[in-house]
Amino acid sequence: MPSYKAGRPKADLVVTEAERAELQGSVFSILLVEISDIDKINRMDGYAAGDAAIRSVARALQRVAVNCGGTACRYGGPKLALVMPDNDESEARRCASDLLADLP
Repeated sequence: MPSYKAGRPKADLVVTEAERAELQGSVFSILLVEISDIDKINRMDGYAAGDAAIRSVARALQRVAVNCGGTACRYGGPKLALVMPDNDESEARRCASDLLADLP
């Protein structure tokens, strides 16, 4: 999964999709995911467990990305993103539901 922690590339990906959608008169959606208990996992079980939790969610997000025609990436820290070209709000909601169903 690409990591866009450096700052610009993740913004570039979103800007590129927004510009493409505008030029083509189409839509795109972004699904942002934050693993809210990662600090608790890191404190209680160690950083290796926190990393494993992030990888587990990332794998689920990648599977959903394939089905939804999107690009999954690490947004930074415990945040992940799914950029979905040509997906409107209802399709993005379906993809979010698929993700929730696929999480461990």
